[in-house]
Amino acid sequence: MRYALVDNGIAVQVIGVDPFTVITEEYAKKFIECPDAVQCNWRLADGVWSPPPAPTDDQIASQVRATRNSLLASTDWTQASDVPQAVKDKYTTYRQELRDVPSQTGFPREVTWPTKP
Repeated sequence: MRYALVDNGIAVQVIGVDPFTVITEEYAKKFIECPDAVQCNWRLADGVWSPPPAPTDDQIASQVRATRNSLLASTDWTQASDVPQAVKDKYTTYRQELRDVPSQTGFPREVTWPTKP
């Protein structure tokens, strides 16, 4: 049996042991028994558990763009004036490939990430 901490109808923490054996009694009282399949973000409504809805393309695209932006930011240093031209050239291509990720066929659900030099 598993136990879930539910907040506003959503499981925010799920554990596989009796909460009274691992956490304080006051906190353990907030957990309820749940089926083994339940995971964080599952919803509980009228005693019925259901998984969260699948993410939309817009949500996935936002996550992919955030990853892409982080990768770009981590290579900003490569374009500084004191970086050797050979390094700049390698990273210029990589950075352009990162910018082109949203135009890939299959975006946002299928992304081929460029290889970092």
